[in-house]
Amino acid sequence: MVKKADTSLNLIASVLITVVAIGLILALAPRIIKSDKMYCSTAYRLRSSIWADKRDQLCDEKNDFEVTTIEKKPVVLNKLSTNEIEKSIFFDNNMNTIHLSVPKNAEIKNAGLSLSLSNLKLTEFNDEQDTALSEQVINFDRGGSHYTITFSIPREAIVTNAKLRLSGKDIPGKTDMVFVLDNSASMVDEWSSLCSGLLYISTQTKGITDLNVTAYVLVDPDFPKDTDYRGSCIVSSEMAGIIDKVQKLYPENLSYFFRQNPDAPPFIKLELSSDIVPTHDYYPEAWGLGIYWLIVSGEHYWRPNSKIIIVPISDSDPTGGGCNPNDCDNNPPGDSIFSGNEQLVIDGILDNINEMEFIFPVYGNLEQNDKEQTEGYMVGLPLDECMAYSRCSKVIGWMEELAQASNSKVFSYKDTRSLTDAIGFAINSSYPEDVVITLNGDEMFSFPGELNSTNSPVIVEFEEMLNEALSSCATDVCTFELNFGSMSEGSLLVDRFFVDYVVEADDVSMGIDAIDSSLGEIQESQIVEWNFTEQLTEYLRSCATEICIVPVIIDASDYIGALKVQRIDIEYEKYLVAETLLQHILSCWEKSERGSSTKGIMCEEFVLPSSVSIIEPITEQRIETLLKERNLCGLLGTGNGCGSDSIDFERPLQSQKNILIEYDGKQKKVVVS
Repeated sequence: MVKKADTSLNLIASVLITVVAIGLILALAPRIIKSDKMYCSTAYRLRSSIWADKRDQLCDEKNDFEVTTIEKKPVVLNKLSTNEIEKSIFFDNNMNTIHLSVPKNAEIKNAGLSLSLSNLKLTEFNDEQDTALSEQVINFDRGGSHYTITFSIPREAIVTNAKLRLSGKDIPGKTDMVFVLDNSASMVDEWSSLCSGLLYISTQTKGITDLNVTAYVLVDPDFPKDTDYRGSCIVSSEMAGIIDKVQKLYPENLSYFFRQNPDAPPFIKLELSSDIVPTHDYYPEAWGLGIYWLIVSGEHYWRPNSKIIIVPISDSDPTGGGCNPNDCDNNPPGDSIFSGNEQLVIDGILDNINEMEFIFPVYGNLEQNDKEQTEGYMVGLPLDECMAYSRCSKVIGWMEELAQASNSKVFSYKDTRSLTDAIGFAINSSYPEDVVITLNGDEMFSFPGELNSTNSPVIVEFEEMLNEALSSCATDVCTFELNFGSMSEGSLLVDRFFVDYVVEADDVSMGIDAIDSSLGEIQESQIVEWNFTEQLTEYLRSCATEICIVPVIIDASDYIGALKVQRIDIEYEKYLVAETLLQHILSCWEKSERGSSTKGIMCEEFVLPSSVSIIEPITEQRIETLLKERNLCGLLGTGNGCGSDSIDFERPLQSQKNILIEYDGKQKKVVVS
């Protein structure tokens, strides 16, 4: 039997040992890992009962902070791995695969998607040169012409929409423009401006109309044939490719034809006595003779169905007449200053001109203020002043006769811009008239009268007619011809062409990683549902990564068309560990007043159930990725391009079941351990 004294001593010793143990625990408390709750849950309670007046800030905070167990959260996935909500898949006798991104630990409740036919859109056609185009300018020749474009779609197509847009343009299909150039000294400005004007017009009309330009230069017979003429810019390298050819036109060019043609009008020098045709006619200015030769001689080649434009540029009369030697001294203001054969030349042109030719005369500008020193016959004065002088008005009158007879107009040269405008005006034509479009020979559209800028563009719809034409097609791919015709020259802009269609699918099958489900036929406006809950659950079991890229295979044998994957709906539950951790980190950061507090704060601990496994470690980089995805780097970051370094992981999280989040006031960081 133990004595009472011994018992008392043993009891006292036990108490002392306990007190010492508690003291050691209390002394070591700051060194204990903060996630270990033993100290605060046991020793601190004993200490509080012994020293009731002593408090421990660490345990006070730890007793205040929340401990939660992470829970599963429902998630709905409605996108492909490419973040597309729906996707059109094109088939050409082949299988296709789409991919879904699903977490390995997802507990699938339901998985389904829908399939329907997808629209195919044809937006290009082929022209007569078999070039693929989205728009086309169609030029019609003088007297009208036709132009064909083609396109192809599968025979099994069902057309849901088919349109094109037509706009009338006042541009000829092709143009032959010929200049007859006065080579006298007073026309230097006009020569230079003509080069600038042609360069500009060539740029503006490129790809719109087929423009062929020729220049004939009237040359003085008293000079050798190789004499340089005043328009040297015409033959410069800069003009190469714009002017088809430049020719010098000598009197013998003119007279040769007239000698051979017994029907020529009686105004040629070789056929008349010198007293009727004065010897002072000056050929470098004889624009009338040049026009006559172009129209009648047959020596200039005019392309078939071209718009023919003749542009004489001069400040003289049609035969290049000058002052009659008998009258030069007196310089009378009347008609006696002319040679007298000018009207004969004009009449000869009028007798041979036809509706296919246009004459746009251009006369020179006023070079000096002294009216007596203006260009020939005072031509170049403002028109109202010119009309006050009979010799000026006479020249303009001859030009007007030719212009009116060919539905043209006379232009006065004032500067480069005015000459450019004249050339541009001459090239323009009427708008196309009586436009007709046929589809494989059957009339699809007609527009009576002129299709101009007021009543165009016109939208032409041909969905119904195209479906009807498909029903009689005998080949797998059907080619259609759209033929455009007009009764006059002009142009059409064909654009905004498109054909929308679908192709029905007969035998559609699907599966994950391998085909295992048949969906059968998919028709127009039909939506077919596929549930793959079991297949997806099975696939996730064999997946070895945290995020599983699930291959969904779609097979449509012997199908040329397109299907649309839509209404993706995958419902699952998952422990969102990284996402939940980010929420707790943000909450702790807010408690620290976004890092402004200097005191340490025990924020929160959450517990992972034993069934939760973290496949890939959760690191600062993982949290940084989530911050970037949510555009939160401006609030909290990890450095490395995402805010300031305000998060500290003691180690990557993978096997831990208790995760503690606290704020370190000295480092001003949220610590995860």
